[in-house]
Amino acid sequence: MKTPLLKNLSIILFGIFICPHILIGQPTNLNPIKDNSIYSENNNSNGLGELFSGRTGVLNGNNFRRALIKFDLSSIPAGATITNVTLMVNVSADSPGAGTETYRIHGLTKDWGEGASVGGGTGAPAVAPDATWNQAMLGTSTWTTPGGDFTASVASLNISGLGNRTFLSTSNFVSLVQAWLNNPTSNNGLILIGDETISNSARRFGSKEVGVKPVLSVTWNPPLSTEEFSLEKFTIFPNPSQIEIKLQLPNSVTNASVKIFDILGKEVYSSNNYEAPIKVSNLQNGIYLIQVSDQQNTKTKRFLKL
Repeated sequence: MKTPLLKNLSIILFGIFICPHILIGQPTNLNPIKDNSIYSENNNSNGLGELFSGRTGVLNGNNFRRALIKFDLSSIPAGATITNVTLMVNVSADSPGAGTETYRIHGLTKDWGEGASVGGGTGAPAVAPDATWNQAMLGTSTWTTPGGDFTASVASLNISGLGNRTFLSTSNFVSLVQAWLNNPTSNNGLILIGDETISNSARRFGSKEVGVKPVLSVTWNPPLSTEEFSLEKFTIFPNPSQIEIKLQLPNSVTNASVKIFDILGKEVYSSNNYEAPIKVSNLQNGIYLIQVSDQQNTKTKRFLKL
């Protein structure tokens, strides 16, 4: 069990503020910029069709299908901290006799292509730069391992029936997307793989062209600006504090107003003329913003109430 101190320190790691009146955490929903399906029995693809993943039945050769999906993270500012990631997919059809099977998503480690092929459950002849079971981009690059080059699973989900299904956030999923944001050239997207040990586990999913599009939902905290890092006009001590805090102001500041805001942006203290100390013993434990204003500037810093 975490101690109160560890809980509060955890909040610090994830609690980045833009200003006292804005809640932390900014959700962004992304649709694919490209997607495709690959088929183990041939060099077919399905660049502009729906997505397929899982294993066919005996009558269809017990073959494998895998779906490739990539999202563009450029709408999230560089330096942001990813805190939560989910992937929603829409199951539009399943194999006759399909039950409940486990699907997994992995990060792809090689770039791949989406061409103009359009097919169904067995795909269609690939059109460059389509990905196929053996080639990441038709005529340009091959997979090191047929069926795709990818990392260990970052999330899994038991799927049955039709409709929207969501892979929930995991630490590995968050780490993968954070790595994409930090180094966009490493973003090769995801591969969706069904339980390939079970016949009739193949399913059809919506794609960016057909049906309900996949959605990658990313929650992030904004980066601290260069300006915020330079605002060292005053210090707070002790910090963390249980009973009271004092401010050390520049000698040039002879009069300052002080306001304190909680994590939700609610003002919990205000004084038009700072006098030490400020008692904080009546505040609940957690992170607070203290805003100091003189005649020319307003500066904001954080402190932790224990």
